[in-house]
Amino acid sequence: MKFSCRVDKHFPDTVRDAAERRAALKLSRFADVIQSVSVTIRDINGPRGGVDVRCRVRVVVRRANDVIIQETGSTVMDAITGAFDRAARTVARSCERQNARQQIGPARRAGRPTFSTS
Repeated sequence: MKFSCRVDKHFPDTVRDAAERRAALKLSRFADVIQSVSVTIRDINGPRGGVDVRCRVRVVVRRANDVIIQETGSTVMDAITGAFDRAARTVARSCERQNARQQIGPARRAGRPTFSTS
């Protein structure tokens, strides 16, 4: 799983490390289906303060749609934690749907009844 992180220049380098640790914690169990994770952390209002830190997480999943999550928080860690929590839940749902599709036969997926001859 490839990981890339873009952070506004006025945030300390520890923000990038925190995002990488949170990604590993929340997404490592999906490492076999995730191709890459991209994170962008921005301060929307600049130094004015307020609820203004945005964390955008993009997860590229094999044989499924990309998962894109945006979370806004008052602190960097709130935004990172919220974004990766939501991303992990969304990837889990995507994997469950993919597994369910594989278990249903092609005839049933097409809406055709299946008959058995005994």
